[in-house]
Amino acid sequence: MEEEYVGKLDVAVVNAFLSNIAAYYIGDFAKLNTGEVCEIVHINPRHVSRPIISR
Repeated sequence: MEEEYVGKLDVAVVNAFLSNIAAYYIGDFAKLNTGEVCEIVHINPRHVSRPIISR
């Protein structure tokens, strides 16, 4: 969504959406492609698909 919305959706709306939704995932757990489980500790609103995790 970060790259594909350019030219298709209102940039201000998409940025607001990504900034707000990112906060809801802090503290949640995710399973990595290696099978490890980690905790999401930070999400940069400009790079939602690359959260900072704690193993």
